[in-house]
Amino acid sequence: MEANRALLIVPPFASINRPAIGMHVLQSVARAKGLQVDILYANLMFAALLGEDVHEAVCEHWFMDFWGERIMGSFAFPGQVALPPGLEALLPDAANRMPRLIDARRSEVMTHVRAAAPGCIGVSSTFDQTNAALI
Repeated sequence: MEANRALLIVPPFASINRPAIGMHVLQSVARAKGLQVDILYANLMFAALLGEDVHEAVCEHWFMDFWGERIMGSFAFPGQVALPPGLEALLPDAANRMPRLIDARRSEVMTHVRAAAPGCIGVSSTFDQTNAALI
């Protein structure tokens, strides 16, 4: 673990159609202070897994329905948070498939985290995706 190294993670259900500008501003400021900051795009990993259309449909439901938050909450807190209604229409058998998909990507993210060996980890969660940060 390197104290002068940080890893910033773009959460799984951040849209792939919009850049994570805040992460890059933080990275630039940190680099100016002599710190090494890497950015891991968990959203790109999840989009590759689910398919871009399904991923973006989930992202677009965040404002009123918090789909990304509810999907990750169902994994972080089994039995306490329900998957969003309507998800099955986008992803058949979502209740059975989603935990396996999330676990597979979580393992991939953790492989990147261990390889980076950061002294500090940050997850962007401007409006939602705090559950993603927990798992």
